Amino acid sequence: MDIAVSLILGAMCGMGVGSAGLFVTYLVLSLGMEQLPAQGTNLAFFLCAAAASLPVHLKKRKLDTALIMKIALPAAAFSVLGSYIGTLIPGTALRKAFGFLLCAAGINAAVRCVREFLSSRKKKKSENIAKTLDK
Repeated sequence: MDIAVSLILGAMCGMGVGSAGLFVTYLVLSLGMEQLPAQGTNLAFFLCAAAASLPVHLKKRKLDTALIMKIALPAAAFSVLGSYIGTLIPGTALRKAFGFLLCAAGINAAVRCVREFLSSRKKKKSENIAKTLDK
């Protein structure tokens, strides 16, 4: 079961789907792992998935290397800082904060999806009216 979940989440991660929340949730709820080790395991998992998808993205030239260079150093520095801060926060508080972050991200994605759907319906409706008037 763990291998199947890892393969599915790895494929999703390689396609750009934010699977980190799913993987950490799986590790904590299904395997009973503590929050901090689950996040560390997720980081190692992500690095392997990113390394596997890198050749595809390089071949298709979908990477902005100048932008990557601009953000790599601050990202690494803040990752170390975040890891340190994570060791200072109790596991239950970290778990609650992570759950809140997942809920907020889900609500944000749902709102954006609904807005996009309503916008596309409005655009189609106005196009249909324009076609009717052109006749």
